Amino acid sequence: MKKLIFKLLPVFFILISFHLLGQQPDYPTKKINGVEYYLYTVQPGEGLYSISKKFNVSQAEINDLNPQILSGLKSGQEIILPVIHKNTDNNISVTPNKEKPASTEETETKYITHIVSKKQTLFAISRKYNISMGEIRKHNPEIENGLQEGMILRIPKETTSKALKNNGNAPSKESTEKIKTYYDKKSKDTIKYIEHKVKEKETLYSISRLYNIEVSDIIRLNPKSEEKLRIGSKLKIIRKTAATPTKKDTVIAEKPNPAWSEAEIYTRIYEPVKPNKTPFRIAFLLPFMLENAKTDPANEKFIDFYAGALLAINEAKEFGISFEIFTFDTEKNEEKITEVLNNPELKTMDFIIGPAYTNQIPFVSDFAKENKINTLIPFSSKVYDVTLNPYLFQFNPGIDVEVKFVGELLRNEFKNDNIVFCNIQSISVLDDGYEFAFELQNELRKTKRNFKKVEIFTDQSIDFTNVIEKNKKNIVFFNTDKYSLISNYLDTLDIVGKSNDILLFAQYSWQNINTANLKSFSIAPFKSDINEAELKKYNHKFSDNYDWKPASNTPRYDLLGYDLTNYFIALMYHNGINFNIKKNKLPVSMGIQSQLKFERTIDKTGFTNKQLYFLQTKN
Repeated sequence: MKKLIFKLLPVFFILISFHLLGQQPDYPTKKINGVEYYLYTVQPGEGLYSISKKFNVSQAEINDLNPQILSGLKSGQEIILPVIHKNTDNNISVTPNKEKPASTEETETKYITHIVSKKQTLFAISRKYNISMGEIRKHNPEIENGLQEGMILRIPKETTSKALKNNGNAPSKESTEKIKTYYDKKSKDTIKYIEHKVKEKETLYSISRLYNIEVSDIIRLNPKSEEKLRIGSKLKIIRKTAATPTKKDTVIAEKPNPAWSEAEIYTRIYEPVKPNKTPFRIAFLLPFMLENAKTDPANEKFIDFYAGALLAINEAKEFGISFEIFTFDTEKNEEKITEVLNNPELKTMDFIIGPAYTNQIPFVSDFAKENKINTLIPFSSKVYDVTLNPYLFQFNPGIDVEVKFVGELLRNEFKNDNIVFCNIQSISVLDDGYEFAFELQNELRKTKRNFKKVEIFTDQSIDFTNVIEKNKKNIVFFNTDKYSLISNYLDTLDIVGKSNDILLFAQYSWQNINTANLKSFSIAPFKSDINEAELKKYNHKFSDNYDWKPASNTPRYDLLGYDLTNYFIALMYHNGINFNIKKNKLPVSMGIQSQLKFERTIDKTGFTNKQLYFLQTKN
């Protein structure tokens, strides 16, 4: 089993009482960069937790020292561990990488994640991030055996000096420069700013991190900086002012969007907050197929999703929230998900995201219910256990939600129009489109809404004469969700559309309906009118952290990961990990790509996202 563990916790000193340490372990040692470490061989059945207890160090520190275990601990694997040295009074010991006397400063290195692409070289990566190849090797010792496609590297993003006496908020040299002001005619505000002189190798991103502002903030005050950043040029940098903490100790200077409700404020973390005392433990159960030699194109969307989720986590971390992130490769089969769920660490999670495939959901559902862990199912619409398990959250609405949504459309938006169901006789009853059409007809019968049917037999021409009405809009449904099964009938329907107003119900996945006279619509939990400013800001963040573009297009799975992870992080922070207790509705949240509206059907069931959109796919 492959397990990727990302350390996203603030750097802190660890002091351990000597009497808790017992006898020092008797293992061979090795000096690396002048620091002494134990060489330890992982024993059969050992996990990160047991090793951390054996050597009295944190799991996070073990991960930091051994980036190669991002792909999972294996029996017989050699790792390095800090040697605990006693100080002169024999009472306190400190880990070797913190053994220098406690001073007023510590150095914290922050990382971004880089996924090695095909044929990419260490030189190319070093040029991309403007650091030496030696620096990359230092933080990723596993690459001594060669770079491989898909390998995850830690790239030092910046090194900052923080004063401990004021919680690491010591002003930088730049921030003590003279504060200037100018009047912005567009916003009609007087803006305070300082000037920053651009140095060699600095980028907009590195400057934004230096002042803890967004790249878009710099561009807004310095429009030409987006085209080219010149060494020695001066940039206006917004001078941030401190805000008064609320009763929740959340620093909120202003709402990020005037249209947001008070409930939505607590469904996103967008300003510095009071750090959580205990890190949130989140597990991702996704099919990366790391042990599969063949590349499955479907896996790219899961990598996109994961990348977007990590962006949300890193943003929340920068605002003060700490995490322990665990990632498991679940592949596609039941045997693999069973193996993953047998890992004892999973029982200690605060939140689980996944799995992706429907056949694995019942196993995870039972585990979530037994261990009382809130679990998000982000992709599948077939989450049958959501009616029985109060710990499940289904993003992709099932057929029951879709039927109610379309039924309301037909009763309101198309109340005077003609409804036609095209029933292809050879369609399997297991086809989702068959079930949808069957249930929608039942829904219409309940409300006494009339509709017509035309039976379609294989290799026979279709006669729409008796079902299509003149001078009315004709809403047409097929009883399958497979485009390949209806494509042969669209030509006939297209001809009829020359002299009649026809609106075809299309599955969201039918992206290219090649007809001249047919209009079509679909429903989906994704918006069609994404805010361009928000999307541009997000795309900057994505390109700053990854050297590849998302493979998914409509919908973008990285945006899905970003929206969902942002939402649930905020719920856990503001309301605790049991944010769903005694609630049948959760706060509505407007993400970049999706509005989230999670509700229970009745008490003690799971939550389903009830937000769908009517999308006119062709005019």
